[in-house]
Amino acid sequence: MGMQALNEREGNMSPSTIEPGRGLDVLDELPIHLALARWLVRSRHPFLSRKWAAFFIDEFKSKNAKVTPASEFAEERQVILFAEQGQGIESCVVSLAMLTQAQIPIRATCYRSTMLNWLLQTDQNLDQPYMKLFHRMSQGILSPGSVLVDFKWNLGMLIQIGLSKTTPTVVLEKKQLRNYLMDEESPTGNVMNDGIGRVSLALMRKVQHALGLDYLPSAIQGRIGSAKGIWVLDIGTQPSRIWIETYKSQEKWNCDWEDPQHRTLEILTRSAGLEIAQLNHQFISILESHVKHVNPPHYYTLFAQL
Repeated sequence: MGMQALNEREGNMSPSTIEPGRGLDVLDELPIHLALARWLVRSRHPFLSRKWAAFFIDEFKSKNAKVTPASEFAEERQVILFAEQGQGIESCVVSLAMLTQAQIPIRATCYRSTMLNWLLQTDQNLDQPYMKLFHRMSQGILSPGSVLVDFKWNLGMLIQIGLSKTTPTVVLEKKQLRNYLMDEESPTGNVMNDGIGRVSLALMRKVQHALGLDYLPSAIQGRIGSAKGIWVLDIGTQPSRIWIETYKSQEKWNCDWEDPQHRTLEILTRSAGLEIAQLNHQFISILESHVKHVNPPHYYTLFAQL
């Protein structure tokens, strides 16, 4: 996520107790899924000499995924935790103002609400639909400044942007950002550059050096501040200057570009040479179900050759 004071975000669950004064009898009165959600959100979970707070639930993607019958299907989720305090974390409490100022990186006590406010910049985005939805979620109103971990719709997508496994490369200056309020549209009003922007040759060379590549990428996928998408190399417009452009379709919330962490270009993937890949058989099945007038014998003969 790029935040200097952001501590480890994930950890394994371990038994913990409900905070003093709450009592286990409160959980006994709730359905099991609500009791589990309340225990996850309202408790601080001690593990590895630190206290962790749950702030997001995501799908669990197993590396050894197997096709199972519908009767045996079970939806698996993983809880993302944030270390607020404990061993290796200073006792002083980090404020939101401290996170937006350039300073020496520290590991200080940082509460879940402060971290999410830093990421989503709620004060500047109260008029956004996802923030209105967020405030209306009654289960999310746990205590002043607290948040619910099981986000849905746009709000969950925004937090996933912050959790994307990217590699920070170049910190840009504000004058090097070309933030356009409108997209490139066709005469009929269709957005022609949805999620796509350009970067200069000089900036792409810095990205190449930061990633240790022996070639110059023609395109990169990543994020900078609240903008995510794909940026393609532009060698014809001021190639010696460092600049990057963002468009309305790329920016997911109003971003405070004063924070150097929000001006850090983070790379998810980059263009590479062509190579042999495996064809997903499940994708073939989907195509088969949508194709009319298919010749079954001929189709299965080709499928067996894959």
